[in-house]
Amino acid sequence: MAAKQAPLDGDKRRLRRPRKPGWKAVFLVELEKWGVVDFAIRQAGVRSSTAYTARERDEKFRADWDEAEGKLLATAEVVARQRALTGTQRPVFFQGQQVASVTEVDNAHLRWLLAKLKPALYGDKLEVTGKDGGSIKIDVEVELPDNGRGDREPATNGHRREPAARG
Repeated sequence: MAAKQAPLDGDKRRLRRPRKPGWKAVFLVELEKWGVVDFAIRQAGVRSSTAYTARERDEKFRADWDEAEGKLLATAEVVARQRALTGTQRPVFFQGQQVASVTEVDNAHLRWLLAKLKPALYGDKLEVTGKDGGSIKIDVEVELPDNGRGDREPATNGHRREPAARG
């Protein structure tokens, strides 16, 4: 068996491994399904440099990649809105047995959805009062820190905290 010869000094061609035929289609299906580029690359059986180089050089592949991510985002939005509006079923257990189920809605997403659809009514507003007693309301966007539960509300442990009395 003859060994492969290295390219001559003036030869710019590089020896390349053959690509898996159809890897782009596999990649795009997995990307649209899961939204994780590294996972889609592994499923397609190519190196990440191969995928990113193809994205950089091939306009159609770049457009298909963007479309796959857009479809996944649209699906995620539908699921989030469904959870906000109709909720999901959660089983209730007693002494190791399921005795019921309850419907839980995603109130944080529902509040966000209302604020986006009708910001004048449900959006965050800050009321500022001037020295003359007049006031104006200003739309504000406040980013609350993530409390580790996946939503962006202050942790209350089921109890509502009352504001401290000012004296």
